[in-house]
Amino acid sequence: MSLRGFSIKGILSFAALAGLTTLSYQQTLTRRSQFAAEDDILYLPRVDALRFMSLGHHELAASLVFIRATVYFGGELGSKDRKYTWMDNYLDTITRLDPRFELAYRWAGSAIMYNGTTITNSSVERANQFLARGAKEFPKSWQLPWMIGCNYLFEMKSDDPVKKAEWERIGGDWIRQAALTGSAPAWASLLASQIMR
Repeated sequence: MSLRGFSIKGILSFAALAGLTTLSYQQTLTRRSQFAAEDDILYLPRVDALRFMSLGHHELAASLVFIRATVYFGGELGSKDRKYTWMDNYLDTITRLDPRFELAYRWAGSAIMYNGTTITNSSVERANQFLARGAKEFPKSWQLPWMIGCNYLFEMKSDDPVKKAEWERIGGDWIRQAALTGSAPAWASLLASQIMR
């Protein structure tokens, strides 16, 4: 028996599927409402899984994770705790998915330290790790080594004069490397020569 080309079985099957879809959707919304809004941005699959899921579009996947990382950063910046527990994981995932994403390295070098919390030697070292990886990927970029040099010169703190002198030497070497890239503006080269002097 049919109704204008549709069988009763087909109509009943469609109605049953529509009802199940609606019921599943309502259950999903109910379950989703039971956890905090920001909890859904904390989980991040492994890099290998993201590479596989991106079907060769690794740059796109890195850009999407970068957007999520900035949302996560903003959420933590606006909270009381400001723990940034997952920040390094986001940044590592972005730079491993797309090692040629220069902005991600520079943002990592800033976001890890300048995030509303006290700057520690540990946070400076973590920032420098991302910046050094970027400097290796982009040897002609003056900004990445410049940032590392400034971090060693101005952000690392110690009462030990030997340690301070070592950091000044390391920072000076990075500043010199920035000036030697050939892409640094004139003021950076002049400032580098003053720092080295």
